[in-house]
This record gives sequence, structure tokens and C-alpha cells, in this order.
Amino acid sequence: MSSRYKSISDDILQGRVKDALKKMETLLPELSEYNKRVVNSFQKVYNVYNEQFNRGLISFDEKQYTVSDIGIRILGFINKLESRKKKLEENTNIRDIIEQKLISETTSAERPSVYISYSSKDYDFVLRLAKDLVENNVNCWLDQWEIKVGDSIPEKIEQGLGNAKLLAVVISLNSLKSKWVEKEWKTKYWDEVNEGKVMVLPVLIEECIIPKLLQTKKYADFRSIYVQGLNDLISAIGLLSDASFYIGAEDYSSPDYWVERGVEYYNQGQIDLSLHLFNRAINLEPTHYRANYNLGLAYTRLGRLDEAIVRMAKASNTDADSRRLLTKLLIETKEFTESLRYMESFQGTEGDEDFHYDMGLIFMGLKDYERAISEFKRAPNISSSWHNMGNVFARMLNEEKANEAFEKSISINPSQTQAYNGKGNSFIRRGMLLEAIEQFEFAIEVDSDDPISYSNLAVALYQNFRIQDSINALDIALSLKPDYEEAWFNKGVAHEAINEKMKAYNAYQIAIRLGSKNKRASFFCAKYEEEFGDR
Repeated sequence: MSSRYKSISDDILQGRVKDALKKMETLLPELSEYNKRVVNSFQKVYNVYNEQFNRGLISFDEKQYTVSDIGIRILGFINKLESRKKKLEENTNIRDIIEQKLISETTSAERPSVYISYSSKDYDFVLRLAKDLVENNVNCWLDQWEIKVGDSIPEKIEQGLGNAKLLAVVISLNSLKSKWVEKEWKTKYWDEVNEGKVMVLPVLIEECIIPKLLQTKKYADFRSIYVQGLNDLISAIGLLSDASFYIGAEDYSSPDYWVERGVEYYNQGQIDLSLHLFNRAINLEPTHYRANYNLGLAYTRLGRLDEAIVRMAKASNTDADSRRLLTKLLIETKEFTESLRYMESFQGTEGDEDFHYDMGLIFMGLKDYERAISEFKRAPNISSSWHNMGNVFARMLNEEKANEAFEKSISINPSQTQAYNGKGNSFIRRGMLLEAIEQFEFAIEVDSDDPISYSNLAVALYQNFRIQDSINALDIALSLKPDYEEAWFNKGVAHEAINEKMKAYNAYQIAIRLGSKNKRASFFCAKYEEEFGDR
């Protein structure tokens, strides 16, 4: 059958829709047996078409006609290729037969279940999404469908959340203001953390600040191309609910199979899905080295370092590389005493500069500054050794030696932005603002996409009474890193300095939502709300 799929695929990619439909008719008697393979095959064809169409490699003489509510599976992508509505009407019977067969094969109990969390102000979009998911064999829990007159709303919502394996949270300016939505997705999020399974799927429908807990997740993007967002969401739901539906017939009992699939998704940047697959491998074989190692990498990529440490500790029993990575994770999480214990177990490391650099970081974290400097000096060819040595000297209030160390770091690696920033901060502490500004500008020349350099430049400009220039630098920093809490706080300070109270209030509010504990922000916001009311 694979050659027949290819023939149909070729027809579709060349725009010969009628020929493709005729060939589809010959497959109808076999669809009940090969449903999963048909879906998988045509999903791949759709992806190829979508990529080529967006790149301008496929074109049509007449305006393309799109019917998104037919969905993506099989005829969904064919309809996207049809050039006129007439062709859809001519082939309605074929479409109905195929859809009927596909839906009848999957019972309600077998379909993946998804709870949709959203703001009522986005209901039109959500209703369209829910219908598309249902037509693609996904059970949706939608409050408007499930809660009847006289039902207890909290009780029904609790049942819906409890029964659904997944939750799709629709992220919009409206939903970010909804306490109900926040409570719903956070309930499922903590279930996800506790059970180690992906349960929350972000659905982004407009430009807004994604909640901090969801920022490491890949989201289904509906902001521009609805069908592409729907495609990505359905693929994720299918993989998390029944990976075999999308991957094909393989040896599911082998942990190596799930590890390989997980690595594929990891390399594509779909970390949440790779994490799910690595966990499947571990469920089959808890001590599997590659599964634990790769799961540790995935957790690290998501910033879930405590969980990464647990996995690397299991892998480290059989592999030295895992032990070294485990040590670096322990340093990252500031578990310096435990990381020192691991480091001291390594043998034959006298000439290993990377080893001495890590030891320097550990002693720096333990505030044993003399030993930290000694270790950094034994890694003289690593520019970061000199940069961190400069930070140690700064903590010891020896700005002259700190500046020398930063200079050495730059001489080894002129593209080391951290060293320029370190040198600039040293100048700020000594009140040498023009010299500090120059260093931060050097850092920006090296890497114009580094938000820290812009933020540091803003501090120096502010102290030099160039308030508007400081605000401009902070705006650039925030365009590069929208969740940069310190930059939002400094932006509030700058706006406050020139009496732009509302702008200061908004910036401080964002900083507080991102975790700022600075009392100045809380005090200003409270005073502002008392004077003008909560805006």
C-alpha cells in the first residue's frame, strides 16, 4: 500500500486533486484495517505540502479555497489544496464516507480526553477549536457542553479536571486576567509535576506574556495560521495519549525504541514530548542508562534541575560523563557541598582544567575565596576562570585585581560578554560611569542579543542622569527577554524618576508578577492604588 500512498501524495502535491480523490475511492474498503497508517502517511504529506506552499514552491492558477472545519486528517489537507469550492461539493459523498469510517473505528473510551481551560471572552475561538478536536477523534471537556442547568459548577469542573488526561489552556490577554483559568491549569500543572507526565498543553492565540510556569513548554501557535496550530496540537495530544497512533507499528516493549523516539523530538526542540517518551522507557526499565541520562538532559533544558539531578544520579552509576554532568547540575542548583563530594571522587584530574574550573565554582559557592582563586588559576586557558576570578576579587572588595582578571578573560576570549559586564559593574562600584557605559557598549557590540548587557547599560545611564536613554536600553533588554524581572523593576524606577507614575506602576506590577521581592515596587504600587485606584 505504501506505493499507492505515494501516488496519491504526488497527485496532491502537484494539485491534481480529482485524480487523488479517485485513487482514494479504491482505498475505502481497506481503511478499516489501515486507518492508522493512512492517517500517519497523509499527515506527513500535509506537512510537506504546508512547507512547500509557504516557501512558494507550490502555486495555483485560481484562488485557493480552504475549509478548516474538515480537519487535518486525510481530507483536511486535501481540502486545503483544492482551488475551488465546486470540487468540495462534487466530492461530498467521498468525504462523508471516509470521515464516517475514521470516526467509527475509534470509540469514545479509546479517544484521548482533553479539558479546555479558557476565558468566556474567547468562546468563539474555543468553540471552533473544540469542534475541530472532536472531528479528529479527541474527546473535549467544554463547560458549555458538559454543565447543564441545575448542575453544581465547581463539582462538574472538578470532575472534568479529574477525568481528563490532558488540559489545553487557551492563553490570551483575557485568560491571563481570569482567576478560574489560572486555578484550572495550575491544578493540572502540579499533577504533571507530581506524576512526571506531560498534562498541560499551552494554546497561544494572541501576543501576550506567557505565565512563568508555562514558558519552558512548546505551545501550539494559533496566532497566524490556525490550521498549523491545530495540526501541532492534535499531534501532541495523539503522542501523549497513544504514541503508537502517530509513530507506527514498532516494538513498544523495548525501552530503546522509546528512547530513540524521545531523542528525535528532543532534537526538534519538543522537550515536553521527549520527556514523556523517556518516561515511557523508564517505566519499562527503571535503570535504563540512556533513558535516565536523556531524561536528565530534558529536565535540565526545562530548568527542572532537581529532577534532572535525580535522573543523572541513576545514570552516573554506570557512566563517568553522567557523573560530571551531575556535578555541574549540583553546582547550578547551588548544592556545593554535595557537588564537592562527587568531584573529589574523580581520579587523574590534575591536569584537567575543566575539573579545576568546576572546583573553583564550588569553592566560590562555599565562599572559600582563597581556594576558589587557587583553583581558577589552575585553569588559565578557560576565559570564564578569569571572569569568575574577577567576581571573587570583587566580593573581596579588591576592585583593582578584579579589573585585571576581567582584562585577562577578554584577552583570551574577546567575545566574552560576561567579562565586559563584570568590568563595567566594577567601574560602577567605583563611580566611573563613563568607563562603565563604554564597557557595556563593548559587550553589546560583541553580542547585540544579550539582554543583560542592555540592562547593565541602563543602570549606568540612569546613574549618569540619562533617564530616557536608560528606559530605551531597558526596552531593548525586555524585547529580548520579556520575563526579565530585574529589567522590569529598573524600568519602574526610571519611569518613577521622571514622574511617569502610570508607566512606573505597570512596570512594577509586571516585576512583582515575575517574582520581584523588592519592597520599593510593592510600596509604590500600594501608594499609587491608594491615590488613583487599582487600574
